[in-house]
Amino acid sequence: AKKHTLIAFDRLLGEERWRGGSDQISYASPALAELSGQWQILLLSEKMLASYDIVTGSQLWSTPWPGSSSGSATVSQPVVVDQSHVLLSKGYGEGCQYLQVERVEDSWTVDVLWSNHTSLRTKFTSCVVRDGYAYGLSDGILECVRLEDGQRQWKKGRYRQGQVLLVGEYLLITSESGELVLVQADAQGMKELDKLAVIGDVTWNTAALSGDRLLMRNADEAACVLLPLRTSTLEIK
Repeated sequence: AKKHTLIAFDRLLGEERWRGGSDQISYASPALAELSGQWQILLLSEKMLASYDIVTGSQLWSTPWPGSSSGSATVSQPVVVDQSHVLLSKGYGEGCQYLQVERVEDSWTVDVLWSNHTSLRTKFTSCVVRDGYAYGLSDGILECVRLEDGQRQWKKGRYRQGQVLLVGEYLLITSESGELVLVQADAQGMKELDKLAVIGDVTWNTAALSGDRLLMRNADEAACVLLPLRTSTLEIK
């Protein structure tokens, strides 16, 4: 039987609609994105980032992003910055890449605007973007990179292989040691505002935020943290 990367189902009837792609999947998940005014599915496989038509499953475009599930695994999600730009990041010495994706009539073009092998080396966490800057845990250290040219602005704060959420002007970091850390999303410098020990080591799971409640978990325990919003600051309790 032919191997397929994606399978689409009718969400109401459960009937299969299409199959697309043939590359080996990675640890990244399919993501719905809008680029050049067209909704599409982005998926990082072991070899590339590819885009698929949401109606037919046909491949719209692709660009190389090699990896191996048994070695330099691809886990971090592609980050759609705007209608024509996508940020890729990866650990294991790979770093980051900034893509320009454009459609002219029925043809798609993908250009690598810059690559940086020393920055945003995210392992199983993903970057967040605010006001032209990307923030991510690069080999476990929080780093800020300018999207215009890939230049590092600062790198500070050892949270190991945790996760990062962007909430307004703040970064909510769940560290590998189970701490919740509040950091200002500021390209001018690292500003750690507060921290709270929540659960134990090792915490790798992505946190989930619903309203003012943050859910954290690892293989042994889970916790819900109340995050009351105030006019000028976000206080951790």
